[in-house]
Amino acid sequence: MPGTGEPSDPEEMRVGRLTNPTVHIGLNQLRRVVNRLIRTYGPPAEIAIELARELKLTDEDKKRLNRENNDNRLAAERRSEKLAAIGQPDTGANRALLKLWEELNPGNVLDRRCIYTGQQISIEMLFSSAVDVDHILPFADTLDDGVSNKIVCMREANRIKRKRSAPAC
Repeated sequence: MPGTGEPSDPEEMRVGRLTNPTVHIGLNQLRRVVNRLIRTYGPPAEIAIELARELKLTDEDKKRLNRENNDNRLAAERRSEKLAAIGQPDTGANRALLKLWEELNPGNVLDRRCIYTGQQISIEMLFSSAVDVDHILPFADTLDDGVSNKIVCMREANRIKRKRSAPAC
């Protein structure tokens, strides 16, 4: 961020990328909607966008957010170390995958299971073709690509579930 503005550059380089993925996704979706409206109805005389955000936080809320941010940073560092230890590239996608796997059973690393089949998912399986990241509520219906709508599961179970909010079991 900001982008180059050069028409010959790839889209992300041309328009830039915000570091907050939620804001980045929201603004890209807004851009697509506005561009489609312009193609359909022509350019508007005016566009007004209203965003709601809580700007005033108490000192205690600020401290709580700082603690949460620090905890998240430390957890990401631990995941980076874990990825290095198991020989996997330290990428954002791999750290996110590892986090989803950890959330299957935070208290017991030896008992993390697919919620659809009950089959145990080992860390070795996590980075294989046997495991998928599933959108709990179908992305096509909700456009929710957030971590709270994702879970690690067995690939076959995800294929059976398809674009439903529950498995066909």
